[in-house]
Amino acid sequence: CEPVGTTPPGAPTLVDPLVPGEFLTTRDRNHYLTIETRSGQVVSSCVGCHSRMNPFGYAYEAFDPLGRNRNGIEIVTGIVDGQSVTQQLPLNVATETRELNGYNETILSHQQLHTKLGQSGKALSCMTLKWFEFLQKRQPTSEDNCYMNEVLGTVYGEEEGNQGSIKDMIKKTVTSPKFKYWKY
Repeated sequence: CEPVGTTPPGAPTLVDPLVPGEFLTTRDRNHYLTIETRSGQVVSSCVGCHSRMNPFGYAYEAFDPLGRNRNGIEIVTGIVDGQSVTQQLPLNVATETRELNGYNETILSHQQLHTKLGQSGKALSCMTLKWFEFLQKRQPTSEDNCYMNEVLGTVYGEEEGNQGSIKDMIKKTVTSPKFKYWKY
């Protein structure tokens, strides 16, 4: 829910060329393109935003571009007798972020990221805001705060500390008195 901004003019679009026989994982290519070059020089035009965004993507390195689970990144290292020769690059899904709760948190898998997102008041507030904007097709005003709190589950008598779920949020939305009178 925090604005990231637009790509700065002149931002790099390609990683420095690899030396023959050197291969990079998707994570490494993104790191070298947006955080620091392979020589250790900070990519000043990108690092401010990408140091906040990249950690979330790193947790998904265990999935290929089609969303299939993978244990490594298979790359073609050459061709022998017309056949591709491949090598498996190891994955690194561990990451660290301060974006969820304001302090450094280590995340070791996409499952752990999902759990931490589900426990983050910041993420829950953002989800509720985006849900409201989607349904109402407008920004909320101060008069909408009570309704948004109801959708979060704080007024419906749930257990203390239970923030509810997306399923609860949808159910509370469509069963609320306000839902009858919405104009789409």
